[in-house]
Amino acid sequence: PQMLPDLLAELKPVLAARADRVVVLNESRVMAEGTPREVFSRGNEGRLASAGLGVPRSLRVARALEDRGFAPLGDPITTDELVAAIEARSAEAGPGRDESARPNRHEGA
Repeated sequence: PQMLPDLLAELKPVLAARADRVVVLNESRVMAEGTPREVFSRGNEGRLASAGLGVPRSLRVARALEDRGFAPLGDPITTDELVAAIEARSAEAGPGRDESARPNRHEGA
C-alpha cells in the first residue's frame, strides 16, 4: 500500500477515498469535510456534482449497477469494497436461487 502524505491537494477521488480525512474546497470555501465515507455519501453526491467534482469510480459503478436492478451494494468507496459487496450479494443469492443480486434482464420487455 502506498503511503499518503499528511496533506495532499488532489482532484482524484480515488486517492481521496484512501485518506483518513477529506476537505473539499469550492472557490476557496469548505463545502464538505470528514472521512471519505462521509464526504462521498449519497447526501453529498449532488453537491459534489454541482461543483464539478466526482465521487470514486467504485461508487459510480455501484450506483449504476443498482440503477440496473442489482440489490443495494452500500457505499463502497474503494474497488476492494465494491468487489466484496458484489461477492457478498452473489453469495447471498446463491446459484439459481435468488435473482435479487443480479439485474432483471426481462424488465421492460
